[in-house]
Amino acid sequence: MQKLKLYGFKGACSFVPHTALNLTGVDYDLQLISHADAKKPDYLAKNPQGTVPLLAIEADDFYLAQNVAILHYLDEKFPQVHIFGKGSDKQKAKAHQWLSYANADVHKAFLPLFDAGAFIDDKDLQPKVAEKAQQRVIEIFKIANDNLADKDYMSGEFTIADVYLYVTLRWAHLLKLDLSGYRNLAKLINNVESQPAVQKSLREEGLDVIS
Repeated sequence: MQKLKLYGFKGACSFVPHTALNLTGVDYDLQLISHADAKKPDYLAKNPQGTVPLLAIEADDFYLAQNVAILHYLDEKFPQVHIFGKGSDKQKAKAHQWLSYANADVHKAFLPLFDAGAFIDDKDLQPKVAEKAQQRVIEIFKIANDNLADKDYMSGEFTIADVYLYVTLRWAHLLKLDLSGYRNLAKLINNVESQPAVQKSLREEGLDVIS
């Protein structure tokens, strides 16, 4: 099998396929790059979007961007790992639903908090944009917190969807968002951080636990 290589930023959404690769147990290369590196010509030749994650089989000139696409590829390539769970078709479908929620809803809601200037040029209004985004993030996390009222993981068992949600919760922690009322999310953080593959990813990216 050709060796896989993953490009990512420290603590970014690339932590999700990083953990998926650790779940597989295969030998792979992890390349943590800077935001500046992602805009250099050699990287843009591999991924014109200049984003992470990027999964590569460089010997085959194969480059795959976008989290959902990468996770689908890894699930197909390593079905025995069950990154979307070992349960029924319905359970796996729910895992995909929660992955989409984390990727398309929660992640997207954070973008104005990271760079309000990308949404509005008026610097006087940027704090208002960030404030509104903060409210939106807190509101959207309530959906996950409510879902976890009777379960330890989003679809009932640990899947890669929980890892994506965990990454966004790390961002909330970094930005000091007040999620103190969401006790089920605090429980999820602890549960995800107890997973060996997640612990390995944290060590490899030089990240501390937040539970």
